[in-house]
Amino acid sequence: MGYLDLTGSWRLSCQSNKAPFTNEIEAELPGENLTPMLEAGIVEDPYLQANELQLLWLGTSDWTFRRTFVVSEEEATRENIFFCAESLDTVATVLVNGKPIATTDNMFAPTIAAVPQDTIQGGENTIEIQFKGAETVATERAAALRYPVPSTEFPVQSPHRNLVRKIQCHAGWDWGPSLMICGAYGRMGIICSDEPVLLRASATPIKSDGWAVVVEPEFLAASQAKECKATLEIAAPDGTTIAHSEVTFSTIDPEPAVIPVTDPELWWPAGMGSQPLYEVRIRAGEEEIVRRVGFREIELDLTPDDEGSRFVFVVNGRPIYAKGTNWIPADAMPSRAAEDEVEWLLRSA
Repeated sequence: MGYLDLTGSWRLSCQSNKAPFTNEIEAELPGENLTPMLEAGIVEDPYLQANELQLLWLGTSDWTFRRTFVVSEEEATRENIFFCAESLDTVATVLVNGKPIATTDNMFAPTIAAVPQDTIQGGENTIEIQFKGAETVATERAAALRYPVPSTEFPVQSPHRNLVRKIQCHAGWDWGPSLMICGAYGRMGIICSDEPVLLRASATPIKSDGWAVVVEPEFLAASQAKECKATLEIAAPDGTTIAHSEVTFSTIDPEPAVIPVTDPELWWPAGMGSQPLYEVRIRAGEEEIVRRVGFREIELDLTPDDEGSRFVFVVNGRPIYAKGTNWIPADAMPSRAAEDEVEWLLRSA
């Protein structure tokens, strides 16, 4: 399998006369369109004074990220060629050598698209991600409604935020600025393979007559179904392998695999016991996915009482008092939310 990593250096341009620059500028993905302008000294830091008000044009402008990548002659003839991106924010069209291969308008769902063999070529290729202004799209959708759909309003905001599948705080909040950025986050690349590729897998503990883990994989493959052999293992918290299974999945709508587990250590909420986590390893071909799971039963007790009914969560047969906190993004610009800073914030909480 060949994986062409598309993260790294890109070129950014803006298709708006409101932009304070006309040429392409250097940009990094994962990332967004505001950080490159800050680093180039084109705009002022939006967190200072009233600089936020000078950046309200971000969401009404269209943007393009562009770069080249090289494909070998062998990779260009593979049976399965797919573009995969964890998150494109938000309304985007992906083009390879000028030909559209994917569209999305949901930053919370991955973008996965087949790349036709007559689109990609051995040697140098060009890829573009064209983003429409999310505020422009939201305004157009609002105008097309038969009746107005209200949303929460703040002193500085991008209107109609509730009509785009984008992180809502980018449109302004009581605690944060209105910065309608666009960009790409997480892994992004092109997969070239003659064999099916393990893309994702879930692992879900269940209890019926006994405990088990249900594994549901998802494969990248051509339209016809093929068989793909996989190895499934479960490791206890101390690293000991407690279950091993060889399974053959269909690449199209694969049936889940059920792996029995004998007497696992139970997971408890903080303050009620320990939180032992088991590792579920799913291997198929060159790919391995690891999921960490805890074994616990949970139910909601709605037994009728004098006031109507109870509303109590019961974990492993024991009622608990549930409480929680609220997490907001560590930075309005995801590329500036460094991993060590996020860890520090979480530990501080």
